[in-house]
Amino acid sequence: MKKNLSIAIVKPSSSIGYRNLRYMRFPPLGGLLLTAFLRKNGYKTRFIDLDFEKFNPKNYDVVLISMLTFEAPEGYKLADKCKKLGIPVIGGGYHATFNPEEARKHF
Repeated sequence: MKKNLSIAIVKPSSSIGYRNLRYMRFPPLGGLLLTAFLRKNGYKTRFIDLDFEKFNPKNYDVVLISMLTFEAPEGYKLADKCKKLGIPVIGGGYHATFNPEEARKHF
């Protein structure tokens, strides 16, 4: 992968969001770890949590979406939007890992 690519690593929003779940004390860290790893290796990356900020996929060359099951509907909408714009989109996280046939339709 070319190191001059602009990469967005996105955590989708949802109606219940992790900040409203009592048993989840920390946000999912996979996207943050991947962002840090890619930055350390020379890539231009940004982690975007859609529960807290807006996102325009047109500003990035590649979009990675990591999602939990309750975030999947929003994640799939974003993936479909990126594909329509011609932006390569990669899916991951628990939901995509355990539901690969469903995720494959969007990524």
